[in-house]
Amino acid sequence: MEISILVVTRSNNTIEIVKEAVSPWECQVIYANSIALALFLARKNFPSLIIADKELIDGSGQELASEIGSDLDLANMPIILISPDNYSLKDLRQKVEPYLIPIKDERKPETSE
Repeated sequence: MEISILVVTRSNNTIEIVKEAVSPWECQVIYANSIALALFLARKNFPSLIIADKELIDGSGQELASEIGSDLDLANMPIILISPDNYSLKDLRQKVEPYLIPIKDERKPETSE
């Protein structure tokens, strides 16, 4: 199972910080800058986690979360809303870790003793 994260932001800086924050988990990072594109990519890729800015070019992260929640196929997808003003690399890593550790553990090959 490949770990993928959908990052929904209008900031290239946010994308780079997210890439750095999730680098220990070797994730595929997919980007969108709007709600419309994020919904399309979420339906296409079924990411393990969505990280969205509170402010997007066509709405807000809360609106995206509402759209995701009302879609039966996407409703169980975890979403972390962030604001570029109130997070650091360490904070973001701590927020994503609970979602990514179980996925990484599932990928470990079984060892025979």
